[in-house]
Amino acid sequence: MGRAAKHLTLADKTAAQRASRRKWDGRAQRAARKKTKPLLLKGGPTISKELESLAEFDLPEHHPLFALALNQRVDGIFPYDIAPPYHHTYFRDAPLQRPFSNVHELEALVHGRLLNQEAEREEERRSEYRRGCAKAMRAWATESVGAIAVFESLCRLEDKAEGNEYVDAMVRLHCRWTARIVWRLHTLAFLNP
Repeated sequence: MGRAAKHLTLADKTAAQRASRRKWDGRAQRAARKKTKPLLLKGGPTISKELESLAEFDLPEHHPLFALALNQRVDGIFPYDIAPPYHHTYFRDAPLQRPFSNVHELEALVHGRLLNQEAEREEERRSEYRRGCAKAMRAWATESVGAIAVFESLCRLEDKAEGNEYVDAMVRLHCRWTARIVWRLHTLAFLNP
């Protein structure tokens, strides 16, 4: 009764175990793990090629104002740190002293602020995921739909430039950042190591 012995001696059995361990531990196992498909958001909207291409952009990491906005709160960039369109009363309430003197400095400040907000938001998403995977996925799918709507409205704003170099630059910048938000939600980049 039972199976016939595959390894007749203890030495054969030990050698087979070592061979199996070598096969599955180390490089072969890591390579097999890398071949697994990355996590993707289930139930989310489809991602256009335009959105995917806009989601990848370089950050001005070496600009001192980027580092400043990334590491501490910088006053005086409101309303530019939120997505356009801007109501005229936003500028009436804006401080007269601004921490930027041209569009490039403003872009560096806003990039730093948005990257800081992204890190905070993604930490919240990781804790949501730990509390409940399915519930978090549904919430992220809904958030992704809303972000795509914002992206499309920003693309429409980009097509009809306002003529104000600061506002036009912020339309382009926020269009890219919204695409980045959607892409990172779609690929669940904050969960992938």
